[in-house]
Amino acid sequence: MGEILYNGFTMRMRKKKWALPFIEAHRDLIIDLNENTSCLDETIDILEIGCGKGDFIVGYALKHPQSTCVAVEKDPNAIAVCGKKVVEACLSNVRLYCGDGKYLPNVIQSDTITTIFLNHSDPWPKKHHARRRLTHEDFARLYRTWLKPEGTVVQKTDNAHFFDYSLVSMSHHGFELAQVWVNYQIGDDNDDVPSEYEMKFRGLNQPIYRAIYQVVKP
Repeated sequence: MGEILYNGFTMRMRKKKWALPFIEAHRDLIIDLNENTSCLDETIDILEIGCGKGDFIVGYALKHPQSTCVAVEKDPNAIAVCGKKVVEACLSNVRLYCGDGKYLPNVIQSDTITTIFLNHSDPWPKKHHARRRLTHEDFARLYRTWLKPEGTVVQKTDNAHFFDYSLVSMSHHGFELAQVWVNYQIGDDNDDVPSEYEMKFRGLNQPIYRAIYQVVKP
């Protein structure tokens, strides 16, 4: 059973007996990122790293049927739930990758992505885990490589300390801050879609922090 710690409490993704059979039956939709070595030969309108159960990627793809949407999630139970939603919504503009994000450089080419979404990523609060944070300088360098010249990274989190860290890290490693919200409200951006984690945190009356980072190409 997968466990993710957020702000001192644990959110568990229950193991689903149908998940692996579903993934095997939908290999045209859900690709094993850990074993894949072939680069995407297309431009990507949005990449969501850590899609969870898929509310964001499905909602975004429905709003933007002409956009190519790619999502990555390491938990096979979550990616199966996401995949089921994609199938039920009859979406043809979504591709899912199951596996650790560290393998993404194997499949993404330079200057091919318009927007990267980081929705409620694990904050990895311990200092010795800093390099695992998705806004660490190692990831920022990758994002700069993958993004088109006008590309952006959009981050949402409930964790104030992680948000502060991200603002500094991204600003110091190739990005400039385009927009920032310290109490982001649904409807502040009509192009946005709330994820299942966001709605859970809103139900706990926790503020949502959001930032849009603009890539600065050399």
